[in-house]
Amino acid sequence: MTGEQIEKNERIKRFLSVLLGFAVVSAAFFFEKRMNAQNTTALALSYQYGLIPRGLVGTLLYVLKEFLGISLYSYRRVMCFTALVTICYYGILFAFYAICLKKTKEEHIKLSETVIAFVSIFMFTEFLTWNNFGRLDEYLMMITLLCLILLIWERGEWLLIPLCCIAGLVHVGFVFTNVGVILVLLLWKIFQKEGRERKKYIVLFAGCFLCVSVLFLYFEIFRQPLGMSEYEEIVALARSISEDGASISDSLLDSEILGLDVFEDEWVWHTKNYVETPIFLILFSPYLYIGIRFFKQLIGNAGNRKEKWKYIIVLIGAGTIVPELILKVDYGRWMFCIVAYYCLTIVALIALGDSYLTEQLKNTGRWLKEKCSFYWVLLIYPIIFVPFRDVYISDVTTRIMDFVAPILHIW
Repeated sequence: MTGEQIEKNERIKRFLSVLLGFAVVSAAFFFEKRMNAQNTTALALSYQYGLIPRGLVGTLLYVLKEFLGISLYSYRRVMCFTALVTICYYGILFAFYAICLKKTKEEHIKLSETVIAFVSIFMFTEFLTWNNFGRLDEYLMMITLLCLILLIWERGEWLLIPLCCIAGLVHVGFVFTNVGVILVLLLWKIFQKEGRERKKYIVLFAGCFLCVSVLFLYFEIFRQPLGMSEYEEIVALARSISEDGASISDSLLDSEILGLDVFEDEWVWHTKNYVETPIFLILFSPYLYIGIRFFKQLIGNAGNRKEKWKYIIVLIGAGTIVPELILKVDYGRWMFCIVAYYCLTIVALIALGDSYLTEQLKNTGRWLKEKCSFYWVLLIYPIIFVPFRDVYISDVTTRIMDFVAPILHIW
């Protein structure tokens, strides 16, 4: 190992140590030590009732009880189980950071550290609140990070297909919320590679896409809703593991178990989303402007048509979330997914050695320093938004919405 490699490894260790300290502080400050009924209800779903949506994690709890005699069916035990899962999430996240930094060229380390520091504000706080502690989204993010590790490490990449299948079984929404970053990076590699390597990534892309698509079509169109007897069993179990021993998520069970359309039932939340989202976008506008400028110049400066299309795909990859924005109400979750998509994609592409992207990141950094003396504030400013919630986006935007809406007679 050369002196430069030793110095690089030491720098990575120092950076990750500081980041770990920040993660601990975030956990201590933002952890709300509660789970809502939405998240406990999801754990009552299992495959003892057939291949039903969101049933994989609940099936794990069922198997532990029936075959190993380990019952987690109480609120306190579910909290402990979820705490262990969250610790695993942090471990996988730091493994992703470490691999990205080790793969990144020495001259680009600072770029990667900057994006990692920014996205960590969101990644460290997302699954600590009453709204999202134990949310199935956490399992989806862990699977997504594992897929990104394989893509950057470039070993065992065939595992992407079964991992995407597992994610679709955990929550069919994976096809909209998380798979975009995986598919976009596979497309990036298809553009980059030649010969047999390109064919490999075409097969991987097709396999991942087909897996999540088939599962989505089955769960949303072809599977049959359960009968009332099974529904009552699930309700009883969901109540027994809720915080107060009585609460359940009616909308989750109505949509996933009975196959009912809950759009009209959630209309009041849609109206809140339509008011809160513009407030969030205005407050978040510095990053929107920087991002638009970055991609405009990245695509404009790309060397040829193939390179331009490569970055157009990266830009529009977050578009998989659009159906959720139209049909669902959990805008806090969707905003987190969008932020995570762009940041994780950029960190991964830096590690994969994308020269056009890294050069444009440097240009953007120089432009920010010229235009804003206090550019470093942009790394701190996101703290006012976290933690993102579920239906509501963030506490600060919700408070502004509650203040503005009565004045404008919105409701």
